[in-house]
Parts: sequence; C-alpha cells; structure tokens
Amino acid sequence: MVSADFYKLYACRRDLEEKPVKIREGPLSEIDSHLELKNIWKHAKPPNYDQHVNKFYPYSELPYAGEYTLLKIPISLRNLIKHVDYWGEGRIITPQGTSGFTDCYNVNEKYQLVSRGGNVDRKIPNRIPVLSATDCDTSKYIKDKSVELVTISGKAISPSCAQDVARIVNNDIGKVVALGYDRDSEDILNLEAALKRENLLFYATAELPAELNELTAFDTRIVYVGLDNLKHELLLNVSDGNYDSAIQIIKDLEMNGQTSLIRNVVTKMVKEAHRNVLKYAYQLWINGEQEFVKKYFPAAFASIASGGSVKIIHKKDNLSLKLGDVLDAGESRKALADVADARSAWKLVPIWEYKDLVFKIESVDHKLFLRLGDKKNNRRQAYGEPNSDELSYKWSLQPVSYKSELLFYIINKQFKQGLKVDGEAAPAAGRLVVADDKPVCESDVYSWDLVPTS
Repeated sequence: MVSADFYKLYACRRDLEEKPVKIREGPLSEIDSHLELKNIWKHAKPPNYDQHVNKFYPYSELPYAGEYTLLKIPISLRNLIKHVDYWGEGRIITPQGTSGFTDCYNVNEKYQLVSRGGNVDRKIPNRIPVLSATDCDTSKYIKDKSVELVTISGKAISPSCAQDVARIVNNDIGKVVALGYDRDSEDILNLEAALKRENLLFYATAELPAELNELTAFDTRIVYVGLDNLKHELLLNVSDGNYDSAIQIIKDLEMNGQTSLIRNVVTKMVKEAHRNVLKYAYQLWINGEQEFVKKYFPAAFASIASGGSVKIIHKKDNLSLKLGDVLDAGESRKALADVADARSAWKLVPIWEYKDLVFKIESVDHKLFLRLGDKKNNRRQAYGEPNSDELSYKWSLQPVSYKSELLFYIINKQFKQGLKVDGEAAPAAGRLVVADDKPVCESDVYSWDLVPTS
C-alpha cells in the first residue's frame, strides 16, 4: 500500500514538472553543452530497479530543482534515512571490484548517468541531484541531521561537499565512511574539518555496517562517528573486554582534544565500579599508554597496574593489613589488621591469564605472599608464605563504590572468598584477617582501600 506521504511527494513532483526549467546564462558553448547533457540524460534508460531497491523518490528522475521549495526527506525525523551515498551510482561490479549499494539514496551531479558496469548509461537509482562536486547542496532535498550512514567515494571532497555531508549526518548515532581516500589527503582534511565542527571524530576501529563488507573496489575505509557514539563504543568495548579497540578509542579522543570526555567516561566507570575498569587500566599500561592511566584514572590504578607498592587498609575499621612478627612452622606468618605502621606496605604483582587480571600480593618487608589457609570453623585464615604457583596465592581486585569512594574487594581465586577483618583480637596484638563463605556484598565489611606508598 502506498502511503499518504508518497502522494505528498508525488504532488510536489508534478508541480515541478509543470514549471519551466531554468538554464543559467553563459557563453553559447556552455549552454549548448548543458542542453546536450540534459538531452542525453533525459532520454537515457530508467534506473535498474530489478537490481536496486526502489525508494519511489519523486525527484529522482527530475533535473536539479534546488531553486524550488521541495518536500524534504525524511518526512519525520523520528524515522531517519538509513543510508546516503555521495557520488554513488548504485551497485557496480567490474573486474576492478565491487562498489556502490543496492539500497540507498545516491547524491550525484544532476545529469550524471551510471558510468561503469552492467547498468552503464542508465539513470542512477534513487538519485538526489546536485549541481557539481564543488557546488554540492542537498539542503532542499534532505533535512539536517537526518541520516544514519553517509558514505562517500569516487570524487574529490570539496569544502562544499564536506559541509553538506556534515549537515545531513545525525551527529548522535550517525557514521560517515570515506572509501578509497588517503588519510592525509586534502579530501580527508576537508571532510574532517567539517565533521569536527559537528562533533564527529575519526574512529580507527569502528565496526562497519554489513553492506560495506561487500565492497572490494576500495583499499581504505576512514570512519567518523559522533561523540556520544564514541562514548558508547568505549564503554561497550570495555564491557566486552575488547581492550585493543578501547585503547584505540581513547587515543583517537586524546588526539582530537577530547580530554573532558575521556575524564567523564573514566570517572563514570570508576564511580559505578565497572567490573572491567581495572583490567582496562592495566591493558593501557602494558601497551605503552601509561600516561593515560596517570592522567585519567585514580592514583591507585597506576600503582596496581605497574606492580607498585600500596598500603591495604580495611575501610570499616581503618586498620592496615600486615604480617605478624611470629614466624610459624613452614616460614608462615599470620595476616593481621592493625594500626598503620612501616610494615604495612604490599606489592601487587599483576598476572594476565585467560583474559583475566589476577594478582599475587607480596609483603614488601617479609617477601612473603598472601594466601588462604585450610578451612577451620567455617572460615579460612590468611597467611604470608613463600611464593608458589598454587591458585590459593592468586587474588582478584574487584572495584566497588562505597559512599562515592572507590574501594576494592580482595577475592581469593581458588576459594572465591573475600578478605575481611575478624571481630576478635588476636594474640599478636592485631586482628586476624580471614575469609568465609558469606557473599561478598557488605561493602563496609569486605572493602579495602589501596593507598599508594609514594
């Protein structure tokens, strides 16, 4: 069934057909050339809608009518245009590769015909006309901020063309993909300048729409997305553990001067105790981006990622984790919580294994490693013992936000139990540090503050 909106557009088309065509004044040769191109275009075969989706665009087979008042698409901004291809001619398949699309609007010069492939010399499907590549204005045809995906290829990107692309793309969810251009070319400089004014930035690792994967005629694809889109992509990549992509995004944002956006996103992850925020900081660190960790993350993250030393302080009782003075059989010392002293420094030794970040926790003073002992009275006591590869020596640090403060659960990898301070006094003038089978969900009981020692 044809919609009422289509009839509105069709009525506008009939109105235009009844108006005389305006021809610019100029030398006789220019007018003759103009008329010849128009005549060739007028009598060309219609677009191949057996191969392409017919969008029933009423101005598609009319000359440029930008001097008239037209009904613009989309009819409603609640339904954005899915795809506009600048200098597109529809799908073209040649020995040099595949280009163009079967389901989009194609912006092209007003008398341009398909130049190659099986539909050569036919009219371009779903065409939106402009005067030229250097006089490119679709504002009478397409509404501002109304397109989800804009692609461009095949011609130089003039400032006029770049500005038109920046005008139509939706800068919240839209993407712009330039195909076949060099990253440092004048074309891309023009495009990038126009898009940056609309807060769309280069995104090196952007996921491309499926239809672009069918193209084989281009050896480069340069992608731009909006700031909100980049923020979403950064959070999504961290959540999914795609740290390489997340690292590239933060580098792209820094390169474009978006320091406040980076700081806002990192602050959001820290305040919400994002489960992968520490892993992300560690991946930044080991991939040579230490300055990002120092600049945007809390100070504890740099110490943790670098294997630096920290004081481990139980938040509820303000007691510092330490090892006792008594050396038990097997060179073991009890883990205790006491007032802060010089012996309370610990070195966090990061280990990346199975896409997870775990730590060994070493006493700086005693060179012993924290582990959980055997179960007694429904709990396990923590000890400092000589190093071992046993799983009971490995810990995960889980960020937690408690009263707007960043703290950590310290959870043993073997027993899935969190460290806490025992309620009873221990003989060694400190309180025992233990773990039990209770869920690690009471923030003040299981939470520890990690304070860098320098």
